Amino acid sequence: MLKNYILVALRNLWRHRGYTLINIFGLTIGLASTIFILLYVINEMTYDRFHEKSDRIYRVWISGSMPATEMRHAVTSPPMAEALLNDYPVVEQSVRLRKAGGWIVKQGDRIFHETDDEFIFADSTFFDVFSFELLKGDPGTCLTEPRSIVLTEEYARKYFGDEDPIGQTLKIEQDTNLSVITGVMEDFPQNSHFHCKMLGSLTTIGNSRSTNWLNHNYYTYVVLKQGADPVEFESNLREMLIKYVGPMLEQFLGVDVQQF
Repeated sequence: MLKNYILVALRNLWRHRGYTLINIFGLTIGLASTIFILLYVINEMTYDRFHEKSDRIYRVWISGSMPATEMRHAVTSPPMAEALLNDYPVVEQSVRLRKAGGWIVKQGDRIFHETDDEFIFADSTFFDVFSFELLKGDPGTCLTEPRSIVLTEEYARKYFGDEDPIGQTLKIEQDTNLSVITGVMEDFPQNSHFHCKMLGSLTTIGNSRSTNWLNHNYYTYVVLKQGADPVEFESNLREMLIKYVGPMLEQFLGVDVQQF
């Protein structure tokens, strides 16, 4: 009986083969579209989830307004990361990143032009906050000293081929002191919200220890302690604005922060 049903169905499909092909083609397109959409959604939902502390990592951003100025951006002032650690017990760790324009990098007689998306600078706590795997080097010290550089696997091969890059040097711009390769890390996963090929020590940048709260050019990330309430933490950040930004606004602009 079942065999007869199958034969009848096949005969009908063949008899109306044009209609059958249209339906099969439509079903194929529909299934393929569903699979692609599902893969896209899964990829979007996994961004930055590979970090061990992903549920506790937050990027600090600025939102507010001043006379004739609306502020809404993800960069913060140089001293904010340290102040967050000192003033808020719920903050376990912090790290700053900075893009500082394009760079001319020399390796021997070869010259490379690296953009600010390929060469960024970070505090020595970078590998404490983020779970990017360091393949060579010490995660606790590789970004401590000025002119220290960590390369991704891709750029280790680009600059040094099959040689061991640790201890090798590069010349950055016209700096008379050479930069030293202190680590090699895995290439950034596609589902990371930021990428780079070269990671330099933030201590290389002269104003990285600036106490100017009105200059915003650092990306600041914090790790909150287990059980901390991020909403409550965010609501308390206005205290920092009044304590640190207020005096500078009044000194340089004659503006009272309390009015905002």
